[in-house]
Amino acid sequence: IPPYDLLTPTDRQELLQANSDSFLHAILDPSDHPGDDRLELSRQAVERLAATRMEPRFQGHFAAYRLSTSTFSTTGLVGLMTYSNLRWTSVHGHEQVKPDRVRLLADYLVAVRASSSPAAVTVLDEGELRASLADLTDREPDLTVAASPADGTLQEVWILDASPDLVRLAASFDPIYVVDGHHRIAAAVAVKDVPILGVVFPASELHLESFHRVLGPITQAERSDLLVRLAGGTEVESSIRSPRSGTVVVWLDGRAYELAVRQPELLALHETVIPNVDPRTDPRLRYVAANAEVSLADGEVAFFVPPLAADYVFETAASGRTMPPKATRFFPKARSGLFLNRQ
Repeated sequence: IPPYDLLTPTDRQELLQANSDSFLHAILDPSDHPGDDRLELSRQAVERLAATRMEPRFQGHFAAYRLSTSTFSTTGLVGLMTYSNLRWTSVHGHEQVKPDRVRLLADYLVAVRASSSPAAVTVLDEGELRASLADLTDREPDLTVAASPADGTLQEVWILDASPDLVRLAASFDPIYVVDGHHRIAAAVAVKDVPILGVVFPASELHLESFHRVLGPITQAERSDLLVRLAGGTEVESSIRSPRSGTVVVWLDGRAYELAVRQPELLALHETVIPNVDPRTDPRLRYVAANAEVSLADGEVAFFVPPLAADYVFETAASGRTMPPKATRFFPKARSGLFLNRQ
């Protein structure tokens, strides 16, 4: 399926209705199917797709996984993340997690006992990882998924045996930095007995974008407070989607305003522009990837932020500090439905 964070609820409904073999049927969100049988339907879809659409070529070992576009290529190592591994490894996450989201994913692991969306991590000391992956992929891939018209990403997979050298390499990743999958990793730690899929990418091959924020419907008091703050800003073209460093762009009532803020801009947004909106619990807050279309309903306001610097993200994680959910969007993003682990 396309990158999940680029799909709106409407997109997911269209894909679910158009394709009975879409892996979205196996990872139903409550907004896709609010019924009490959602988890059972997901479990049945996993069983059906595993039996009819997925070749059992990757069974308990490792895989090299390459994602390529016209502008970049990134290769990572796919394997299982177990509770014991996560417990004894220094896992540095940089984002706060939403408790409700962690519970939702933990319930999924308990009921479905499957994982198909690799959580992505990285290592800063990447020399051996890069060298090993270059050697292991020096042949034709075992599986190629052609670039889709949706995003133009080519996927290639090399199935790898669990050789002593590869097992040693995988065990050497410490510390690791979470780049995508904070909630999935938190759910795996909570459940304990169901490992999840993970992929480790070299840090130098990752790219970083931002998630913009949409809040709404806002109250009249929130609107009045925002208008006071925007009086100190500069009105700009409403088509701006990439704010300059040291600014955020606020889109309200069809008009866009540029506000000067301190860096990092994302933290300034939550601490000074919308300080009374809890990013972990407020259900009115949604996130839109930097390259996705932003549309506003009545009563909504959008906040566009520049991406954080990767060094700042890793330094924050190493120090034990965290940022609001969806502070970053690292890409490329591992896809769902290509790998499958069942317990």
